[in-house]
Amino acid sequence: EQNVLNNESTEATMTGYEFLERQKMLPHCADDETYCLRGYRPLPCASECADLSMCRATGFDEAAVRSRSMTKHCDNVLYTSLFGRDIDTLHITAPDGDDDKFCKIAFVSKNSKLVREHPLKKLHNGWNIIEVDFRGDNIEAADKWLSKLSPSKLFHSRVRYAIHLNDDLPMSPSIDDMLFIVELTKWEKR
Repeated sequence: EQNVLNNESTEATMTGYEFLERQKMLPHCADDETYCLRGYRPLPCASECADLSMCRATGFDEAAVRSRSMTKHCDNVLYTSLFGRDIDTLHITAPDGDDDKFCKIAFVSKNSKLVREHPLKKLHNGWNIIEVDFRGDNIEAADKWLSKLSPSKLFHSRVRYAIHLNDDLPMSPSIDDMLFIVELTKWEKR
């Protein structure tokens, strides 16, 4: 039992970098990556955990600029993310209803089938599409997880609540469901 408690306490104090390292989501170092070879792999610049004097650019840098602009009038954001060349649709539909309550954002690979076949389409199944240019097919695991693990830099500072919805949910939630979740986060502990 003591070992279980130690593991839980270690996980609670783990940094984002340590989490990615533990999950084996950090890539191997290239021969010319001096900092990486010394044991430090720069995080994506769009990450909350990144040292901006020594971070690495990803497609999220440009996507975050567009997303912050789109969410500058939003208190709440619902968002999803799908990356890969074979993505041709978003399976989950953004909840219908009061667009004043939630901005609905989908981060999608620029080289996905959905974007390639409909390059001017900026709305799909109720989601505002924001293209993420990973410049090729090799998307590092840390980059894929960025929108879930470190979303605050992706949205305008006015946004109070951001809820990520996986694309594989069996049914699309309603706006009332999302408002309920937001209200749950406001409750004080008794």
